[in-house]
Amino acid sequence: MSISTINVAILGSGPLADLTAKRITARPGLTLTGTVANTEAPPADTSCIVYLPTDEKPAAIRITELLRDGFNVVSTIPAESLDKAELLESCQRGSATYHGSGGFQNALIARFNRAFSCITRGISQVALTEELSFKTLPEQPAEALSGYYTAGLQLLEEAVFGTDSADEELCISSEQDPKNHAIDVRRSLGERVTYDSSWMQSDTGQTPLRYKLKTTSVDAIGHVSITFNDDGDGICPTDHLTSKSLLDAIEATATSGPGILRHELEINHVMSDDRLS
Repeated sequence: MSISTINVAILGSGPLADLTAKRITARPGLTLTGTVANTEAPPADTSCIVYLPTDEKPAAIRITELLRDGFNVVSTIPAESLDKAELLESCQRGSATYHGSGGFQNALIARFNRAFSCITRGISQVALTEELSFKTLPEQPAEALSGYYTAGLQLLEEAVFGTDSADEELCISSEQDPKNHAIDVRRSLGERVTYDSSWMQSDTGQTPLRYKLKTTSVDAIGHVSITFNDDGDGICPTDHLTSKSLLDAIEATATSGPGILRHELEINHVMSDDRLS
């Protein structure tokens, strides 16, 4: 069954906006109506908006405004980081749908940890570290992207332990090293799970993205590492992953009834292996 062409606008700027615009133009069934600053009015005939947050206006306010005006919205902001009652009221008033994909962090963490959580049995602690290179370091790393990492920590808890710590407080601390152009950010949700970042400023020669997972049990300490290398096009792997997540959500958002959609990952939970008994 085919659907009508979906007219999509991007509200935001930067490499991710440029990449997403290029992919919308190339994807059958989608038409790009324009890319504008996320404080501007969407172009005429737009039915779905890809909203990429900036510091120009609080994201929660802008998203609810767009929904009340009748636009479906796909964003990197997880629905869990917004006020659910206000989000639902906005969807109902505008007969619109909000899809919070959570960006690459949620999808990547879920895949990563569901794949490796059974490497050892009886895990008591798990620590995930990301190493990421930026051309310009974030100005406020301790607060930046807190919604992404809260959702990521909860997924990490669920993937490894089968539960979540939704009632635990997210603790964030950061240290800056101006001499080496680096920032270390530490995040924890409860005592069992940490998700830290080591952010470096580098124009060339650095690995764009690496994840290291450490699991601790009574018997052993396990280590797993995944590296994403730049393919030479100058686009960070995080932007590739985020852009794909956004595009995959557009059709589902446009064809759904008013309300909130959660990003569903097509992954089965890890099954026990008799060889690990």
